Amino acid sequence: RLVSTLPFIAPPKDNLFPNRFMAQKVLDSQMKKVSASDDARMDIRESFEKLSSRGFLLPVSALDTSTKKLVYDDTDAGYYIPWRTVYKPGSISTPCRIVFDASQSTPGGSSLNNLLAKGRNSLPKILHMFIRFRRGAAAFATDISMAYNGIKLDPLHYKYQRYLWKEDLDPENATKTISIRILGV
Repeated sequence: RLVSTLPFIAPPKDNLFPNRFMAQKVLDSQMKKVSASDDARMDIRESFEKLSSRGFLLPVSALDTSTKKLVYDDTDAGYYIPWRTVYKPGSISTPCRIVFDASQSTPGGSSLNNLLAKGRNSLPKILHMFIRFRRGAAAFATDISMAYNGIKLDPLHYKYQRYLWKEDLDPENATKTISIRILGV
């Protein structure tokens, strides 16, 4: 697998401020939603298990000691990504998805998304790209949808890819920190 760091365009230490409290508020609101519906709880747990079983996520408590120190390193900034659920009725593969919201600003600072390099927008050129594609004598097409999910995150950047979770989505359970280890989740 490929290993990558996050493509920062500004130093996180100067721009990201502690946001665990805000991420906890979002988690609490999600707990209220699932407490009203056993179906919602089951859907979200299934979505979490799908990501976890593929190795995309790992509780920080399960990391080795040196990696844990990197995740909780206070000499540099970190970020807790708030998450919400999105339902897509009619979807066979993912009717319920956990959506990570890295656009949530830290108090008095930027969001994680604001500090990451963006790709270029090729949508305005789509017609030109289709015409160029069709003019050739032959074409090659492939499905790369899972390729992005094959890039491991460098453990130095786990501290920017953490979120809060409660086991079994039970509000009485302790809040755990989960690390996102694979890009593209």
